[in-house]
Amino acid sequence: MKNVLVTGGAGYVGGAVTDLLKARGNYNFRVYDNLLYEDSYLKDVDFVFGDIADHQALAKQLAWADVVVHLAAIVGDGACTLDPDLTVKINQEAVKWLAENFNGRIIFTSTCSVYGAQAEELTEDSPAQPLSLYAGTKLNSEAYLQNKDALIFRLGTLFGVSDKYSRVRMDLVVNYMTGRAHTSGEINVFGGEQFRPLLHVKDVARAIVDNLETPHRGIFNLINQNTRMIDLAYQVRSHFPDLKVQKTETPFQDTRNYRVSGRKVKEVMGFYPQYSIDDGIREIKEALENRRIKDLSNPRYSNHLFLKETTFKNNANGEKIEPASSATKPVESPIPATNPAVPAAVVSQPILPNVKIEPQAEKAEVTIPVRISSSSMSAINPLSQSVKESVNHDQPVLIEGGLAVDDRGSISFANSFDFKDVKRFYAVDNFSLETIRAWHGHLKESKYALVITGSAIVAAVKLTDTVNPDKSALVQRFILSVKKPAVLRLPAGYANGFRALEPGTKIMFLSTATLEESKGDDYRFPADYWGSKVWEIQNR
Repeated sequence: MKNVLVTGGAGYVGGAVTDLLKARGNYNFRVYDNLLYEDSYLKDVDFVFGDIADHQALAKQLAWADVVVHLAAIVGDGACTLDPDLTVKINQEAVKWLAENFNGRIIFTSTCSVYGAQAEELTEDSPAQPLSLYAGTKLNSEAYLQNKDALIFRLGTLFGVSDKYSRVRMDLVVNYMTGRAHTSGEINVFGGEQFRPLLHVKDVARAIVDNLETPHRGIFNLINQNTRMIDLAYQVRSHFPDLKVQKTETPFQDTRNYRVSGRKVKEVMGFYPQYSIDDGIREIKEALENRRIKDLSNPRYSNHLFLKETTFKNNANGEKIEPASSATKPVESPIPATNPAVPAAVVSQPILPNVKIEPQAEKAEVTIPVRISSSSMSAINPLSQSVKESVNHDQPVLIEGGLAVDDRGSISFANSFDFKDVKRFYAVDNFSLETIRAWHGHLKESKYALVITGSAIVAAVKLTDTVNPDKSALVQRFILSVKKPAVLRLPAGYANGFRALEPGTKIMFLSTATLEESKGDDYRFPADYWGSKVWEIQNR
């Protein structure tokens, strides 16, 4: 029998995977996990307490393994922003090390969040547009596995009960709405037109275990169905007849709204999900009614809240407290995988009055731009550099806005934008689409850019030197359009530039420096200093 190592196997997805491996009985398997969310692990399986950042310890397990199911990760937008440096180390650098040091079969769980917000139904060939550090590190990790015997599943938002041992995730939208229905009898949905691809956690496990030895490689979307959030709320109500569903027309600022195609995995692998959304609702409802989930106010049911309250909680001296259970140095403590998506930020109230579950994706610090499509990754430096450079607040941030339309007309808005540091503004439009205004850098001055009319490529690169900056530095590229309102923050220490994509395009820049202050903080470089690919329209 082949040996299967399941990193993060004590987590939410790992619980279902190990149940299935045990039930089938045709593999030797072992869980490798640091039990960050648990005080104990009593499941009757082979277990090694370990840290995926501890390369020496992990190498011993890889020498034993024929297949690695790599689930270990910091999961979710909010959880990843608590310590971006650690997120990169665990979600990205650990995968790179695995790819370089293991020659066997690898099954890796990525996320449909890599697609960002796009209108059309998305296939595996659609451009990736990650809006968060979490999605960006997953996308980078996919690239490290391109030339390996690796199968990558981009998972939809999971739901349901995994097994009898692992922690139930109540920060996932189906489970969360069910918990809300049980405890308060009311769900308030903002907007409600947002789509999410949904999938039962046990279906993930079956897809993984079914493919431990198949020849399938590459990327596969793994979902059951795409569901509007308002429709999901009504589906939950069918299980709670007295549930009040209130819809607030004000659009929510979580910009993730995407539909994903699961056609490829059906056609290539013959994989069809077996568990419905109703199955997941019934599982959570039964657990709540039987008091098997005792206290929903416990932060342990939310990745973000638990890590914020425990792992990343500061002591009285402002020093970070790391988990005592780590097998290595605190900064290297991994977080076992659970699920690749936080809930859609559509529910207005927390599960219980004394617990505030923050909708993560509306915050500017969460939308760390990590560019672009897989087709352009080779043209511009790997995303890993941009993720490393985005570990503090001084990084380009796309502040998503919105567009409201009624019978009177339309309103474009960006509610998270604050003018308090702005001292002046100016608007720029080019006579020709061939004109590229780049590069223009500042060490002290920050700017905000928004498109007033038309659309444009706006790019930013961190200045490593004001005379001869590093030509291999990562260039971050953004597409701004009046059809999708947003404000791009360009922090001090970066050079920027833009190219219009359509006639009549006009961009407004808002500056934190006066004109006089700006004159002594002005560094110019040729438009092709960091290459010309960034300004090209990418056919796909």
